[in-house]
Amino acid sequence: MLDETQLLALLADLESFRVERMVSTTDTAKFSQAICAFANDMQIPKVADDPNCLSQLKHYRSLMPLAMEAHKPMFHLKPADGAIGAHVEAVTECAKDFLQLASRLAATLALVLPDSQ
Repeated sequence: MLDETQLLALLADLESFRVERMVSTTDTAKFSQAICAFANDMQIPKVADDPNCLSQLKHYRSLMPLAMEAHKPMFHLKPADGAIGAHVEAVTECAKDFLQLASRLAATLALVLPDSQ
């Protein structure tokens, strides 16, 4: 919530990442331009700085078809399922990523993972 001093500072500011001024109230093209300009000025926090981010997962696009055909999670794929060559390393990385996600989620919820008892 803004206090009076902060609000007055915003009113005095001609343009910033929080203020975008317009003259027209009927020209929709100018509204569109103002919205784009405002969006371009926005300071979007990085995912790494987000305290609510539990994990960043890769898409593992090459593993998904194999996992669907094998009817198992991507991180449980074996060479018999078609995970050979570069896929072997991708399966290992996938398992690490999902373990990290599960660990962060468990810590956030104050749960104990079965393997860590």
